[in-house]
Amino acid sequence: MRKQSFIEKLIEGSLNQKELTISDLPHNRRQVYKHLILNRFGTLFSVGFFNALFWLPLFGWYYFSGFYVMEKLKSSDPSQVAELLGNLMFLEYGTMVPLFCIGALGLAGMFYVIRRMCWGESVSLVHDFKKGIKQSWKQFLLIGFLFGVAVFILEYLLHQYSLKLYESALVNVMLYAGTIIIYLLTMMQLIFAFPMSSLYWIGNFSLFKGSISFTFRYFPKNLLIFLISLFPFLVFIMLPSVLFRFIGILVFLLFGAMHTAVIWTLYSHSVFDKHINRQDYPDYVNKGINPLEEQAESNNDK
Repeated sequence: MRKQSFIEKLIEGSLNQKELTISDLPHNRRQVYKHLILNRFGTLFSVGFFNALFWLPLFGWYYFSGFYVMEKLKSSDPSQVAELLGNLMFLEYGTMVPLFCIGALGLAGMFYVIRRMCWGESVSLVHDFKKGIKQSWKQFLLIGFLFGVAVFILEYLLHQYSLKLYESALVNVMLYAGTIIIYLLTMMQLIFAFPMSSLYWIGNFSLFKGSISFTFRYFPKNLLIFLISLFPFLVFIMLPSVLFRFIGILVFLLFGAMHTAVIWTLYSHSVFDKHINRQDYPDYVNKGINPLEEQAESNNDK
């Protein structure tokens, strides 16, 4: 067996790598998460890096267009701001829609690799990343397009509200709150849409129907999972400082995205086990978890 360099191990996976045996498997999904963070962090970082490459065009354009829009608004007459806003919002966010599609292709590869890792299967990073894209690129492209359009519309509405304040404070609060809630619900659907598309051969209608259904059915728990997976990184991204925001987005691309994908995969698979897998895909139920633990729990319930 040839000796691998450190970079080769990260990209190819270790040649000594083996799939976990039943006795090696963690007993629950929390242990799966702990196992991946402690023992497979190098592979997680590598797949996160691969995914980040697909988001670099969006990252660069976000800052380039943002600085241009800011300078344009500063140099414009205040009476013209409302008239310019539509065009500037399209320039900044409307043109991001194709870039969201490119980024979503990276997510297709990353979610496939992380799914295999959560199941205790061996990973060849380049091969499996490409396989994930090949398997699910159409749906991830569609999700990226729809999410990009949603971001454009919601950002446009939020900027419009800032220019057209109503006399009633209650109306202003309701408009802002309603838009933010829609924004949040749109993002929370991704908790299920990405893992579902990566796991099943499923039509677009069933994909979005299932994602919306699970989003509302488990809303309190989804909100908690959403905050746990994203909050540490969103704190930096939401800061007014351009430098801190830049650092926050960069850290999220390299570390946060893969961390979020692990949490979303493990959580969504637990939901899929209850509502899809037990009836239609029994081989997927608790996959990557020691089945002896499941048997012990079943015996205790009797």
